[in-house]
Amino acid sequence: ELEAFNKIFTTCYDLILYWSSYNSLAGNGIADFFWNNYGLFNPSNTDVRGAKIGFYYLHGALHLQQDLAGSVSKIGYTSGSLPLSEDFNYDGIKTKIPLYVSEGTSQYKLNKISSNSYLTFCYETFSKLTGSLLVVGHALDKNYDDHLVDAIKNNGNITRVAISVYSDLPDPDKEQFVKDLQARLYRRGLDLFFFESNSYPLINQSVKA
Repeated sequence: ELEAFNKIFTTCYDLILYWSSYNSLAGNGIADFFWNNYGLFNPSNTDVRGAKIGFYYLHGALHLQQDLAGSVSKIGYTSGSLPLSEDFNYDGIKTKIPLYVSEGTSQYKLNKISSNSYLTFCYETFSKLTGSLLVVGHALDKNYDDHLVDAIKNNGNITRVAISVYSDLPDPDKEQFVKDLQARLYRRGLDLFFFESNSYPLINQSVKA
């Protein structure tokens, strides 16, 4: 299912996307932008060559780390387990800490994104998408995710957006969810579509079997 897309964005800082793709997609078919020396992210070296799927961790991830200067790198050997505490370094100027945004208001998250070159790169790429966007398993909450809604609404190059509606919600809540996003995302030239979340392959129970 992942192979149907050329760019995949996630706000989950866990490793589900990384793990699910590890044994199902060829390593040379994924672009995660940590291909420089020592797995560093270099904002001047982000051109994707070939038919690769771009992975963008909008809020960071547990296998990413940053040093005190804000440089971001990927921790290797996490394809089958979570990073260990010793994978990070809390020793003076050599300190490296996990890079992820786990909570806070939308404005707080946006401030955090703006303070880091990798997160900024991911958000700017998301803000410049063209064509169609599929949103799966995301509430796009007004208080916590409005920076994502703004990025979609303010990008006139996105013409169609399909959004999953959590199937276990009561019908009145589903209707309110749709009305709310229709109002928040409204702009001329943007077509919105809504669908039941359990109808999508990555959420359907058959995938988990």
